[in-house]
Amino acid sequence: MRPVRLLLIAVLFLGVVPPSADAQRRTAPPPRRSAQPPRRSADDQRRTARAWADTVSAAIDAATRAGGMARLEETRRLLNRALAAYPDDALLRHYEGFLLYRMITVGGAALPAATMATYLDDARAALERSLARRPMAESYLLLSEIYSRQVAANPKRGASLGPALALARARAMSIGAKNPRVYLLAGIAALYASPEVGGGTHTAERLLLAAVDFFRNDPARRPDPTWGRAEAYAWLGQVYERTNRRAAAKKMYASALALEPDNAWVRDVLVPGVAAP
Repeated sequence: MRPVRLLLIAVLFLGVVPPSADAQRRTAPPPRRSAQPPRRSADDQRRTARAWADTVSAAIDAATRAGGMARLEETRRLLNRALAAYPDDALLRHYEGFLLYRMITVGGAALPAATMATYLDDARAALERSLARRPMAESYLLLSEIYSRQVAANPKRGASLGPALALARARAMSIGAKNPRVYLLAGIAALYASPEVGGGTHTAERLLLAAVDFFRNDPARRPDPTWGRAEAYAWLGQVYERTNRRAAAKKMYASALALEPDNAWVRDVLVPGVAAP
């Protein structure tokens, strides 16, 4: 059989060109590639989504410690990249709601009303979407805080959101009976609520002391939520300041900084404030 015919057979059936056929190799058409990349297994996709969640979680924590909105907005852009690839991932949606909660609390009264309303709506949607796939105590309590802020912004929504708020808090406490982040968020909320509705410094102190205690044996590991250990000390210090226990407050702030030396809120606001005469 002629060499040319052998070469043709090799190209057609084996998809290769013999090593000696330099001229043919130069003129042969490139191999055809599939228009679609090979599908990744479900396990691979879950691992990649969790890796994204771990990255986003660390970025949220770093942005929170740094203080200010710029780092949080930068983190949101990072998170949006992850959500573009994994829009239905429950943990990423949780972190979307958590990040927006951080932006709401950091921005505070400086945020325009329309921006605040958008953040609240987006956080609510993200947390509800997360909970539909994976019920987590942190998500339920964050959602209750979002509902509460929506009612505060528009009291007329109290009739519709009030029962949902109460249910979300109840589910958070049921799922997270020993979850320190549940007690931390509940303690912060109590600090800003009146005793008539179950808030006040006494209730906040009890909840925050429980948070500090539960953090000592917190089994959570990233990419699941692990935030809040230093914050528990910082907020307990706030309770002590409000009840004229300045020496105790200083100890709590020192404990917070021992865990997070770069926490700008504690370092630059709380510590100087308690040290002032």
